[in-house]
Amino acid sequence: MFPLGPGGTVIDPRMPFAFVGAALTGPVGAIIVGFLAGVGRIPVFNIPFHVIGEVIFFGLGYKPIFKWAKGSLKKLILGFNGLTLLYYYLWETTYWPFVVAYFMTKNPTMVVPLYFTYLPGMTGEMIAAIAIQSVILSVLPLKYRRPQW
Repeated sequence: MFPLGPGGTVIDPRMPFAFVGAALTGPVGAIIVGFLAGVGRIPVFNIPFHVIGEVIFFGLGYKPIFKWAKGSLKKLILGFNGLTLLYYYLWETTYWPFVVAYFMTKNPTMVVPLYFTYLPGMTGEMIAAIAIQSVILSVLPLKYRRPQW
């Protein structure tokens, strides 16, 4: 994690690599990548969070995006970054406030305040992930950009 500016904004440089790895290797690879990305901070919550997120959004979501792009790198990057937006705005901003509010602080009324506290910090990480993974996908030869499963 790299601190970035005021307000607790951090960037986790593992995420774009985890997303690309999960996408290229499919559901089985996404489980492995998700497990490895989840080891560290609060494993009991972090491992299921990453495994489920990597499998749903990238392990299963990338193949239809690749087919939709029909060889167009611009469409592939657009679709992949769309998966990333869904991951961060649907999955990450829902999962963590609920986990923290319900299981860690035992205070369900904290869900909404935690959501709006978490959102700005997560947005910086998402922007960095989109930039890094776009570069990764654009430099990969087509045969390695293709889902490997």
